[in-house]
Amino acid sequence: MSLIERSAIVPLSLSETWELFNGNELQDLVELSDAVVEVRDYRMRDDGTPEYVMVNQAGPRQVSHRSDFTVFEPPHRAVDRVLDSPLGGTFYTDHEGVEGGTRVSHRWDVEPHGFMKLIWPMMRGSMERNFQTDLDNIVERLQAKSI
Repeated sequence: MSLIERSAIVPLSLSETWELFNGNELQDLVELSDAVVEVRDYRMRDDGTPEYVMVNQAGPRQVSHRSDFTVFEPPHRAVDRVLDSPLGGTFYTDHEGVEGGTRVSHRWDVEPHGFMKLIWPMMRGSMERNFQTDLDNIVERLQAKSI
């Protein structure tokens, strides 16, 4: 496993931030993110956790994965397994109310499979940079919307 992380302060309240990243069947996130290009097959399971397929832009390619939540505690925390992807693993989301908004922290324990196991060491650094850049761009877009 290989951990990549990102964090930023989103200029919204805790509940608004949760809604941005988890509400509206993730369509608000699709609108603001460069990395998330589509969310499909969204459904809420009987246990109150979502399940969906997310399509991400990864360089020139689009890759998809299914998210299977094991923890879903609005507006603070979620944990989901990244399934059906060459870059699987566990994705941790933490939201904390702070001065100026909400600190959003994402950790992804990446579990590369197949061919990705071989090339992951070469792409890890750029993936981590792009992961953080995407969150930074979301924050900038939110700030521009509020001006």
